[in-house]
Amino acid sequence: MGRPVLDDTRCPRCGLGVLAYHRPTNDAAIETDAILCPACHAGFDVLWGAPFLASFGPEDAIGLIEIAANARRDNRYADRAGIERMEALLTRYHNAPDLIEFRAQDTDPWARAHWISNRYDEWLSFRVLAEGIDFKGRKVLDIGAGTGVDTYRLVVAGADVTAVEYNPVLVRRGQAEVPEARWIGGVSHALAFQSGSFDIVCCNAALHHMRDVQISLTEMLRVLRPGGILITTGDPYRPRNTPQDLEYSIFNRHTAVLLGVNESIPSFSAFERALLPFGDALDIRVLTSNFCRDQDGRLTRIVPYHWWNFGRDHRELGDATASMGLRCRVVEPINPPPALLGSASLGAGEYAALLADYPAAIQRLTTLIPQALVDLRFPGNTQSKWELLNGWQAPRLWRRSRTAYRRARWFLTRQADRLYFKIAATTASPARPARFTVMLNGDPVKTWEITDTKALPVAIDLSRIERGAIFVCELQLLAHDENAPEFEAHSFRVSGRVQRKGFGRLAGWLPSFGLAGARR
Repeated sequence: MGRPVLDDTRCPRCGLGVLAYHRPTNDAAIETDAILCPACHAGFDVLWGAPFLASFGPEDAIGLIEIAANARRDNRYADRAGIERMEALLTRYHNAPDLIEFRAQDTDPWARAHWISNRYDEWLSFRVLAEGIDFKGRKVLDIGAGTGVDTYRLVVAGADVTAVEYNPVLVRRGQAEVPEARWIGGVSHALAFQSGSFDIVCCNAALHHMRDVQISLTEMLRVLRPGGILITTGDPYRPRNTPQDLEYSIFNRHTAVLLGVNESIPSFSAFERALLPFGDALDIRVLTSNFCRDQDGRLTRIVPYHWWNFGRDHRELGDATASMGLRCRVVEPINPPPALLGSASLGAGEYAALLADYPAAIQRLTTLIPQALVDLRFPGNTQSKWELLNGWQAPRLWRRSRTAYRRARWFLTRQADRLYFKIAATTASPARPARFTVMLNGDPVKTWEITDTKALPVAIDLSRIERGAIFVCELQLLAHDENAPEFEAHSFRVSGRVQRKGFGRLAGWLPSFGLAGARR
């Protein structure tokens, strides 16, 4: 497999130079600064044969921590056989006359998986939005490609596909499973391609994961040539001018978000700001499902799919909530200025090299954390996206504790010798004890079991942390009943967090090894 060509790229840092390799690369290695911009001399890395045309900053910190936390589980992602199996299953699912009967009788166990209906909705939405488009021989950009499940569909349709993905682990897996595509590491808010480079841009159920919906949409339009088509699918939105707090209440029991998946429900105004300035230069059709609006005090729902004209209907759309897809054709040339990367805090190559060592990755990533997100009050009285993604549910009024799901993190400055707190399982019994682990900067420092729901006092020795340094304390509940479907069975409560010198008045009830009430 030859190295990916770069002749349609542009430097995402200065926006001027066409990027080029300046030395040979090894597909099995991480090569730093193997690609250079002739205009500004910015360097970019090659990760296991894939150019990574971006770098990371403070805004990326939580996403990078989650990638590092799961990097060792990268074999859970679908291989080529799994991708082909999924495509075949969804086709059979679509053609089945009775979906309930199909799910009960199909020989593939995936037909009965809890996620199959969501995956089918995405598959069907793309099919409807792409109806009548001939992909054969077209130059297609697949943004947020993951491991290539949707990229494979484009390749099979005969497209010349470039797959862009932010997660280095997924890029590596994707290029192994769908090698027919050109794999590029990058970010949607500063696409490293020249304007007008592609016939079609696809973004399947990924736009709402991106840092800035407005800038990402503009960048997708920028890289389309006149006559080109943008297709997005599976993105929820909320009514314009609604506060972001609405997201927090919706995601307060969303297990994936509490485990760090950056789901969002962008305001419809983000789509308006991105699309309306181009006026008649764009022909925009919107496909909604689960469309809900408040009409005369009654909730009106239009399902399963409904087509809208964005220019004519955007005001009505913006007063509602729905899941939407876009089919946007560039009628006349548009020339938005290319978006640029901010200052680099962490190179892709340096980060990728850390993925095999979670504690080292955590310690490096703490240097990216903005000071405003360190030493947050606990339990606090408001919710933030940062705390939500780190596992904490919203604080409850007058409660001195805060609830977390499976794992939760604090980012703290070491100020004293020990960190004290109390922890309690939401459900636990002698027959099904709750097992906890506390980690400092990615290293486990103690694991113990609790056999009831009483709050257990805990003390953690911080002497290994340099005084004044930022550190990560992660609390993990290792599921004590994997068969229990209840959210509460995997939740725990924490209260009384404080740093103090020595044990002080707490010495009477905290054993010297640092964890009270632990059963070793």
